[in-house]
Amino acid sequence: MNNTVAVNADSNPNSYIQTTLIPGEYIVHQFDVSKNAQNVYRGIPLSLLFAAILSFIIALLFHNQVVILVPFFLVAIIAGPFSIIFGLFSIKSAFASSIYEQTLTNKRLISISTLIGRSSTEVRLAEIESIYINQGVFARAFNYGNIIARGRGIGGTSLILLENPSEAKKMIEIEVEKAKGGAIGG
Repeated sequence: MNNTVAVNADSNPNSYIQTTLIPGEYIVHQFDVSKNAQNVYRGIPLSLLFAAILSFIIALLFHNQVVILVPFFLVAIIAGPFSIIFGLFSIKSAFASSIYEQTLTNKRLISISTLIGRSSTEVRLAEIESIYINQGVFARAFNYGNIIARGRGIGGTSLILLENPSEAKKMIEIEVEKAKGGAIGG
């Protein structure tokens, strides 16, 4: 009998997590990277690059008027390098859905990153002592965020760029209570 739960149509049955399931363990939910987060991270370098190019063009058009030239030239000098730096982050976020595999099973919370090598963190649900949501201003506005689950000692795992992190946190808390044998209710 197959104990895995089909999570969504895009779910990869040959994923690394599928191969590491122990007897009696099944996937409760596979977390996808938020499309809103990917769009925000793509938009930052594009808007900075647009500001740099526009400022440079305005500075060229008004090259004889020093008063107008200086602020636009400064914007072009500052925004250009920042658009390159943020562009590197947007490359990571553009491929985030294929880089990160984040899963809640009935026994563990697992996060795997496979950019070049493979890095995995996991924590047994029965060992989780606290769960935090981490959201910045843009994350809050576009309803995505990170979840940090801490276990006993210094162990724990982070799930990043999740759509609707408060619902994901609630889902994890329910499974933690089940794993600890506690009653669920309100």
